Amino acid sequence: MNYQLVCTTEELAILVSICGYPEFSNGIAVTSFGDRTEKDWNLVTQVTIPQLILKEIWDEQKEAAGLLPISETMHTFIQSYVESKRMIRCSDLPNKSAFMFHKATDNGWLAHIIYKDIIHEFFYVETEEIPKLIRDYYKFEFTSEFKNHEFNLSESDFDALSKQDHMNQILSNMDASESQSFEKFLADLKESDWSLFNISNFSLFEKQEDAYLENIVFFLPSTNGVWVAEYTDDAKTPVSIRLTPEDEWYQVVNGVGFVAAASS
Repeated sequence: MNYQLVCTTEELAILVSICGYPEFSNGIAVTSFGDRTEKDWNLVTQVTIPQLILKEIWDEQKEAAGLLPISETMHTFIQSYVESKRMIRCSDLPNKSAFMFHKATDNGWLAHIIYKDIIHEFFYVETEEIPKLIRDYYKFEFTSEFKNHEFNLSESDFDALSKQDHMNQILSNMDASESQSFEKFLADLKESDWSLFNISNFSLFEKQEDAYLENIVFFLPSTNGVWVAEYTDDAKTPVSIRLTPEDEWYQVVNGVGFVAAASS
């Protein structure tokens, strides 16, 4: 894989800042480390720049001459990352990781993998590569025979799925067939540390906080398929959660590719 950049969060924040995007840089840092004092960030900068020098990303001679201390190629790369107007984000909360795609050209995207909120890997891909990359990223393994399972939730119950003490209340409102499916779902949810996965598609504006969420898919892996949440027209329990077989899961991922292609 032809990586354009592999760096830490601190290194990325500094590169973005020196390219003229201080607010974006601050957003990167605060998201990972929370608010820090100016003294703290000055210390981070002092420690991080030598790392960039060792990686031959930071040019001390250019810095001494008052020039931008990175190559034109790196500058262009940072611009394409920051100024992207569309992003696809694939979450992996149990592993504190994420896989993102930032639109860079008509058919080109900047793939961006974040490991443990610390390491960032960037490489360029084309639209048609996105579905396979997402499947390879999650690497879900199905080890048992598929069986149909489905249940429905109210919006408030769906929003409360991360609250373990709320589960008995949800179960009490279900019939026998739904409760069996829900209990299987709960076992899988526990395995993922009570967090659903999601793939979201954003339109981006000048400020990160102005990002517009266009669509989102919530899902959860199981031993014999993937749970996928969908909204229905039901007035009381509009959230349908269904265990889908492997081929249908691939269709969901392919749909992300269609969305990406439509935006190209």
